[in-house]
Amino acid sequence: MKLPDSRCIKDWDLHTLQKLGISSYQLMQHAAYSCSRVLLTLLDPSRPVRVLCGPGNNGGDGYLVAKHLFLRGLEVAVTDSGEGGSYDRRQARAEALATGIHFVPLEEEPNIGSEEQVIDALFGHGLTRKLEGSYARWVNHVNTSGADCYSIDMPSGMPSETSEAYYDCFLHAHWVLSFGRPKQSFFLEEYAQHLGRILLVDIGLTPGFPDRFDYLPIWLTEEYVSGFFRPKKAVSHKGDFGSVLLAGGSLEYGGAIQLNTLAALNTGVGKTFVATPEVNRNRFTELPEAILIPDCGEHHLSAIPDFENHNTVALGSGMNTRRETRDWMRAHLSGDKRWILDADALNILAAHPDWIVGGEVLITPHPGEFDRLTQKHATSGERWLTAASLARERKWIVVLKGSTTAIFTPEGKQFIHSGGNAGLAKGGSGDLLCGLIAGFAGRGYSLEQAACLGVYLQGKAAEGAAREVSCESMKASDLVTYLQHCLSEWENWLKEA
Repeated sequence: MKLPDSRCIKDWDLHTLQKLGISSYQLMQHAAYSCSRVLLTLLDPSRPVRVLCGPGNNGGDGYLVAKHLFLRGLEVAVTDSGEGGSYDRRQARAEALATGIHFVPLEEEPNIGSEEQVIDALFGHGLTRKLEGSYARWVNHVNTSGADCYSIDMPSGMPSETSEAYYDCFLHAHWVLSFGRPKQSFFLEEYAQHLGRILLVDIGLTPGFPDRFDYLPIWLTEEYVSGFFRPKKAVSHKGDFGSVLLAGGSLEYGGAIQLNTLAALNTGVGKTFVATPEVNRNRFTELPEAILIPDCGEHHLSAIPDFENHNTVALGSGMNTRRETRDWMRAHLSGDKRWILDADALNILAAHPDWIVGGEVLITPHPGEFDRLTQKHATSGERWLTAASLARERKWIVVLKGSTTAIFTPEGKQFIHSGGNAGLAKGGSGDLLCGLIAGFAGRGYSLEQAACLGVYLQGKAAEGAAREVSCESMKASDLVTYLQHCLSEWENWLKEA
């Protein structure tokens, strides 16, 4: 599913009007009616409703929503910016006035109490400036009023798409009734942390229109990711499913390479090789399927004897940045291989940006590691734009981890994943993800597919773990059981299809 920007949304509206042969006002009426039906299931009919209507067509939606709620018996008042605007907005305002709804000018001092329910229809998509004046005053007042807030299409003051700029004055909605699809900015951390639940409302837009635009980011859904999952054939052997080399671990961080390996072993890859210092060998008695490479160093990784025999290599989990490890990495970080670089491999690269990585490269930084690789960023939107540029310039795939994980490819594609939960915000989650991606890559999936599979399945497993273990107590190793459940469901579904 593609996530539209403001340009696409405008074209989507026009395409719908032409395809269905309706007027823009009829589409506005349909949108308002659809929103009203949803709101009637959410609002408390015993509490007053305040609808904030702005100067554009989002305000027009608000007027018609107010009319529908008023005619259903709710106590409704409208605060608006006055007359004017498009024909559709003027017509919608006239309809709301004709019902007898009480109108209050936006210029008045805000006076919303915590008992009120606020419907936000000040601004929709396409906003390119920060809110000022009476609009900013009302939005800030609503945010501190304690009132429940419901935004029509998107919270007022928020941009539609990824941007370097951060609009710090926007409505903190408890519910967002988004038309057709989510907006890109819903997934940026600086905005997402102030959003409640997002509901997609079908307002009659022509299905699938945004999917024809290659430049739009893809929202990773189960339907999309499971589409390129390939279960093993009944007649096959381990040589059909490739191999992967996982290199990492140290005296201090032996658990990281263990989690790395545990994840890779559950991807279906034919053989999993592990290069780790001798001090960690005892950790692998519980993972007998892993093939340990000897003589890689005593306490820190400093050698891999048969390194050249492996085409897919994951490097960095728990590796440390000691001099002997850095020297080894500099000597071997080249050649026609598929590299998955994480953790300390990225920290070493950040200190030595002139080192050249050959072959295909995928990196999995969290925001701090990414900023060390590039520059300090003030917002996640700015960071995402830099990641897109880095992917194009260096020909790398960038998996930028966070509460929302974004994947950027050299071809300019972008994938956004919002699944999972706060249970992933603890040590070991990144090591597990690196192992998943490496295992899928070693098995034969493209790096792009491996990234999508790893990111989506980790999030899905975390959701399963939260239901039974809880976000607070889940460990990275707990996710493996739920990962297995996800893959089992996909296998069974494909057998029945």
